[in-house]
Amino acid sequence: MAFDKRGDNNNNDQTSDIHPSRNQTSFVNFNHDKLKSARRPLFIEVMREEGAFLSICEVTGLCVLTLRVMPSVTSALSVVLSNGILFVSILSQTIRLWKQKKKRNCRRVSRLVSCVVWSLSCGGLVGVWCRFRTQKYVIETVVSLFLLSLAWAPKLQEFQAQGVQSTESSKPDHAANSRWKAGILNNFLKLVSVLLIPEAMKFAGLTDVCSSWVWIRAELYARFTIQHPATASFVVNVTASFVGYILAWTACSVRMGFFGFALPAFLSTVVTGAIFTNQICTTTRFIHEDTCLMFLKEDFVWDVGIGLGLLLIQFCTTTWFVMRSPTIVMEHEAQLFWLPGYNSVFPAQWLLLSRKNRNTKGRDFTTRRKTKQNTHVYICTTMYHESEREMEQLLTSLRALAESQVGKRTFESHIFFDGGCRQGQPSQWALQLFSVMERTLQDENDPEDILQQCTRCKTPYGLQLQWNLHYGSGDAASGMDFTVHLKDNVLVKNKKRWSQVMYMSYTLDYAAYFHPLGMASGVIADTDVRATSTYGTDASHGPHQARLNAVGNGGSTAGWTAGDSDIHQSLQIDLGEDMVVTGVVTQGKHGCEEWVTMYHLSYSQDSESWVSYRDKHNKPVALDGNVDSDTPVQHILDTPIKARYIRFNPVSWKDRISMRVELLGYCETVQCMFVGFSKASVCADLDRDSYILATDADVKFSPQSAKALMEIMSTDPSVGAVCARTHPLGSGPLVWYQMFDYAIGHWFQKVANSVLGTVLCCPGCFSVYRCKAVRDTLATYASTVSKGEEFLTKDMGEDRWLCTLMVEKGWRLEYTAVSEDSTYCPEEFDEFFNQRRRWIPSTIANQLELIRKWGGGQVKSDYVSKFFIMYQGFLLFSSMIGPSTVILIMAAGLELVVGSVGGGIVPTVVVFSLIFLGYGVLCLYAKQDTQLKWAKVLTMVFMVVMVMVLIGQAREMVMAFQRLNARLTQQNANHITDAQKSCLDCLSTGCGDCKTLICDGPLNWSKDNVSTWLMDCFGPDDQFCNISGHFTQYSGFQLSLFDEQTLCDVFAMQNGDPAKERDCKLIFREFAKLRDENAAVTSTPPPTILDQLPLPMSVIYFLSLAALYLLTALLHPSEFHKLLYGFVYLLSLPSGYILMTIYSVCNMTDRSWGTREIKVPGVAGVGGKSVIEVISNLCRTLCSCCRQEDTKQPSVEEISNDDVDDEETDESEKGSEDEQSESRSLLGDVKPASANKSSLWGGSGKGSVRGHRPSTHGTQRGHRMFARSGSHQLIHNVSDFLPSQWPDELRQKYEKKFREHGYENTSFIFGMTNKDLEAIGITKKLHQNVLMKEIKKLPESELDDTIPENCRQWLESIGMEEYINSFETYGIISKDHLASLKSTDMNDLLKELKITKMAHIKRITNAIKKMKSPEETGRRIHQVKNIMKKVKTTIMQHDSTRSLEFKFWDKLRQECLDPEIALFSTDTDIRTQLVQLRNSWIRVLLVLNVMWITLIVSLTYVPELRLWDANPLSLLSLLVFGVLQLLQFLTMFYHRMRTLLHYLARLPYPVSFKMCTKGTGNGKADVIEIKYPDPEANLSPGASRRPSLFHLLRHNQPQHWPGARTNPVYEED
Repeated sequence: MAFDKRGDNNNNDQTSDIHPSRNQTSFVNFNHDKLKSARRPLFIEVMREEGAFLSICEVTGLCVLTLRVMPSVTSALSVVLSNGILFVSILSQTIRLWKQKKKRNCRRVSRLVSCVVWSLSCGGLVGVWCRFRTQKYVIETVVSLFLLSLAWAPKLQEFQAQGVQSTESSKPDHAANSRWKAGILNNFLKLVSVLLIPEAMKFAGLTDVCSSWVWIRAELYARFTIQHPATASFVVNVTASFVGYILAWTACSVRMGFFGFALPAFLSTVVTGAIFTNQICTTTRFIHEDTCLMFLKEDFVWDVGIGLGLLLIQFCTTTWFVMRSPTIVMEHEAQLFWLPGYNSVFPAQWLLLSRKNRNTKGRDFTTRRKTKQNTHVYICTTMYHESEREMEQLLTSLRALAESQVGKRTFESHIFFDGGCRQGQPSQWALQLFSVMERTLQDENDPEDILQQCTRCKTPYGLQLQWNLHYGSGDAASGMDFTVHLKDNVLVKNKKRWSQVMYMSYTLDYAAYFHPLGMASGVIADTDVRATSTYGTDASHGPHQARLNAVGNGGSTAGWTAGDSDIHQSLQIDLGEDMVVTGVVTQGKHGCEEWVTMYHLSYSQDSESWVSYRDKHNKPVALDGNVDSDTPVQHILDTPIKARYIRFNPVSWKDRISMRVELLGYCETVQCMFVGFSKASVCADLDRDSYILATDADVKFSPQSAKALMEIMSTDPSVGAVCARTHPLGSGPLVWYQMFDYAIGHWFQKVANSVLGTVLCCPGCFSVYRCKAVRDTLATYASTVSKGEEFLTKDMGEDRWLCTLMVEKGWRLEYTAVSEDSTYCPEEFDEFFNQRRRWIPSTIANQLELIRKWGGGQVKSDYVSKFFIMYQGFLLFSSMIGPSTVILIMAAGLELVVGSVGGGIVPTVVVFSLIFLGYGVLCLYAKQDTQLKWAKVLTMVFMVVMVMVLIGQAREMVMAFQRLNARLTQQNANHITDAQKSCLDCLSTGCGDCKTLICDGPLNWSKDNVSTWLMDCFGPDDQFCNISGHFTQYSGFQLSLFDEQTLCDVFAMQNGDPAKERDCKLIFREFAKLRDENAAVTSTPPPTILDQLPLPMSVIYFLSLAALYLLTALLHPSEFHKLLYGFVYLLSLPSGYILMTIYSVCNMTDRSWGTREIKVPGVAGVGGKSVIEVISNLCRTLCSCCRQEDTKQPSVEEISNDDVDDEETDESEKGSEDEQSESRSLLGDVKPASANKSSLWGGSGKGSVRGHRPSTHGTQRGHRMFARSGSHQLIHNVSDFLPSQWPDELRQKYEKKFREHGYENTSFIFGMTNKDLEAIGITKKLHQNVLMKEIKKLPESELDDTIPENCRQWLESIGMEEYINSFETYGIISKDHLASLKSTDMNDLLKELKITKMAHIKRITNAIKKMKSPEETGRRIHQVKNIMKKVKTTIMQHDSTRSLEFKFWDKLRQECLDPEIALFSTDTDIRTQLVQLRNSWIRVLLVLNVMWITLIVSLTYVPELRLWDANPLSLLSLLVFGVLQLLQFLTMFYHRMRTLLHYLARLPYPVSFKMCTKGTGNGKADVIEIKYPDPEANLSPGASRRPSLFHLLRHNQPQHWPGARTNPVYEED
């Protein structure tokens, strides 16, 4: 088929209607939409009527078969007949193949002939059996089997399942709900039909098994008892069928469909038939003899022959396809079976026909395979100031993932580095990352350094460095693209959320247009690649070898080679569906010098009518080909083309026509879910196979964990994000606390949310997001903050905010414990509190936002139900009253130890409340480091208190068990009567016969009545005459004053007779019993419900909670040890629930990140001045003598600023007097500190950075110094630095101030802060802001940290030559003298050297601090810096091959990321709103907790309001929280069962694995990894690894696509 013979249609309308920037639905015909909207209700009604009709057919067939046919034959023959149900199923396959139009005609005809043969055989065998078996119910047999076959036909089941799905909804869960609703209605109809159809058969005379309307007779149900013979059969049938269905479903879900489902279902017929043979049947007790087959019967041969024939037909037409139909991990029931439910009469046949397989639903399995092979996962990481070990941990995980990419999903990694560069130069933190890359990502077999392999490009946001990582060779080759985006915070906004906006926009609005369409990955089948001719008969020359990067086996060649070398040859690719092709990539033939140098491109919708790809002048475009055999050459098409078939027509070539190709583009349409009409194209599906794997820069994960997340995403299309089990790393008590906190958070809270509805936060540390879900939320997520409430949701908890938006859009978020990751957590107290300062308000704000929007009907999600919202409300309320609850726990616990003080627990509660209230006031007015110091002190104090509380609780438990033991002992003693006890005493002392006494007491107990009572009791024969006189001398009242021992010891002392003593005790016990019985009537109250409990309620609750946690830990065996950290968690309850809450709410106005920040010396933290400074300012306000200007030169400590982070410094120095005054309006008229001397809005206070800090900010002087530091930036004089727009007078004024303090050039000016500008005399805020913006634009400079040879060399290296004589005169000359400077008081030294200029003091002080012996890290960074200087930097704007990418980044920066956007924003208003919001939160929190404490304490001491002699509110709280905890436990148990199944599903079958050790690279023990082969890995021939094609877009072909789709971030509604 030559190119010029295919009818090239000169159609200019090749892509005008599919341009990404235009309406993608324009090609949807209006008449079709009108027809669809008009006929859809009619079609659905038809489907519903069809379901009802098929349900009646099923019931009719079953009734006729079971009531009419089966009683006339043996049970075994009934099993044989069941295989005749396949007739209609086979017939429908025949019709489908007959109507099918396939290019592979031979295969279609062969399958068609097979289906015809099988259908005729199935019907013929049943007919032959009925004829020769002399069956009297021939018609009934055929009709019943036909009706069942019709009702169970897979094609008709498919119509029922799809007919109820709504086309208006794109959410898969809506279709699943409709499927279940239809199943419920159909099953209800079946239930009614089962009662009515037998009556109709009875009326027609078809059966006489039962009398008419027998099911409405009450006596039938009265006789059907547990002893009835049919009960056991009924129970066994119902139970076995239900369990069989569940096990079949489970077997398919865990990918054991062959051995766990298909094979048992097939063998069930054989096993059942074998059971009914005479030899086996007669030996069983549960089978009647009449049902056994008899080998001597002459028709036995017919039965066996027909049965085996039907069994063979079943295997070939159904079972075989089910066995060959793979399942994905944890596949849902709706994806496995057509309809919900099962049939218990013939369960095996029902399950086989209801199971979707490659024959009945081949398109789904093909799509699933393509989806997995075409899946593209973008690993997006946000990085800031991570330590070296944290970076190493991430890169090690990325390398393991890159090495695992062999013929599977494609991963590519992107790291977005905040502050990673300044004016095109990488920062020290970025250089540290590159140094770690050398030892983690370097391929050991590659001699070239990995840093030299990068492509470096200057972009609108900073720098972009790209690597194509590759490991191994041949069939084991693997790798992925790795890109580092270094953000210049002068060009784009900093902070994590904006980095996320960058990678989300890049993924959705740039990369999504250039996905590989499946040649290299094998998604496009070999049979879909055709050519006009093939060279020779060697398979290596065939068209199926024309796959990009294909390599031959054993070193042979690979690639398509045409049989004829002329211009009529072509390579044709069938994409399988309409796609938008945006680019092509070509290679020559691997292994030989053959390639195409020029070719034409044409496309078609039907493979009949072809259109050439043309330029804007309507001329066919000849695309340049290759210049060698292996270098790929790509072309981005000027205008994308929409087609299903793509053809390459070579025009010129070298030696022979040989090609390997790939197509770039995206899915053209979302296919309509509506069934019954032609499918309508709705919109471009850019995100069908795209996902974002978000990670933190310090995370550690395995490839198996990443794939486990992807398995959940591929299983359920309604899931928008999946998160993993995160384990904190580190050491120390704070880490122990977080380990337990993370454990219970995942065990209970995250699991409960996932099971009951949806997870509310998939953290960005390690979660997968579906690109479709991200696209739904990106526009809102990228919006700026305009209100104080938005700041809490958007900037303090960006991950949770993104997830909240997804939930509002109807997506479901899920949690899986199969996937695990580890990340470093804060080890320092200050950093931990600052982290939770962001988390706690953002969590509460997002919960409130979700509840509010749900109440307003704005949450359109089936997973957010009323019950789920109620559950979230209870959790929110419990969080709000957490402080008061902990106070009450501590007070009650202390009372158990030290006893009540004064009014019970009231004084203790008051004291604790005042302490915490005082800490709240401190947090409002003191600076952050003061707040944190007091938090540490109070944490230690209350840990001691909690120890006492635990001791008190232990004491209470011991006493409770002692009381329980005494009560049980008393109850056991009460079972023994006094007479029995007397007998026992008698027998123990050997006194003779036992005596008994049974009598009633007199009306009153006078002396005479005592005598009368004794006389009546003893009767005429006084068996106690020896001691009766002793009792009669007392009245009843006097006797009641005695105890048993005192009254009866007199006999033992006088006579020493044990018998008399025993008789005395017996009489007194009877008297005491009668006395107590009389008193109980009038004085003893009845016991309450709580009194009847064996233990106190508090003890029962505590023990139940402990048992629940113990069981939970046992269900997590690998994490059982974390239960030990619960002790630290208990001791830290006051700190975690009270101090942290107060600190978080009071510092809600702090807009700094709080972690990984650099402390700014001399800059006040959030919250204002210390208490002393507040008092001092107040005095200065009142006394004019105190308000003198402080002209003293700043000390070295005040001006030394070698660790300043400029972004955070600027943020920390923002503030306003309005904010401070409003923050004090809550607690009184305290005079605020001066706004220009304190900060309420930025700064982390005492932040900390874990690990090694590779660089410090310093200043340098002279071009020589910059050359040494490796900077390419020139130093400018201070006069050139000042804004040229200023008038000369102002410039000269400020230039003088700069020079007076030593700031002669930009090397000194770099790193200055607002405080420094104010110190040199620039006090106007406007001028400060202008100068600070210019300072931020200066390139980063650093001091040389190498050890100099002498003082002269050192001063020259730091640009301080003017002080050489001063130092030498002072005696500082040699290297040893310089070393002594590090331990010298710098204030005194600089004064003696007469160095007074602020900049010079700063320079010398910082240089002395930096002098140190060279370390390994510093040497590596220095080497990396030298290597990176040799890497060529290209400018994206000037690179024609990357014009589209430049336009994308430039527009995104201008519309969304430019820091200048916020120049005229209402930043002051936001700060004011934050203060007001903080004050309102404090009021609510204070009032709520005070009310809660008041209610609990008051109800405790008001007897009239007590319930069961207990506090009713306390009982209600215990009940509610106990139910919530139990609910969380049950959801956890369910989730653990699903997790177990997920583990089993991920194991290959049969199980095989190999173990290997892998070094962690950090000096720790090696990690033992168990690697399981993936049974779904299906490498295409010749494809050694999944290629990463995005780097191909950076070659040397121009790009012209001016109408690229605009970004939704800045699209207007």
